[in-house]
Amino acid sequence: MARPEVTGRRPFGDEEAEATSIRTFCRRHGISVATYYTLREEGLAPREAVVRGRRLITRESAAEWRRAREAITTDNTA
Repeated sequence: MARPEVTGRRPFGDEEAEATSIRTFCRRHGISVATYYTLREEGLAPREAVVRGRRLITRESAAEWRRAREAITTDNTA
């Protein structure tokens, strides 16, 4: 296997992770951490998994959250 510095690929980058931190989720989705916690208080944040005290958001949970947000947007524009 070629070295990452040769291929330009990161072998264990967070984009390949099955679950990410809240901070990484927010960065990927263009929202602030404060907005995330506001959404969570309103019951509109993605499901979280707690692993050894860390709150993580799985890839599946993030995808479900995006679909739900898109559905709300579509319903409001129709």
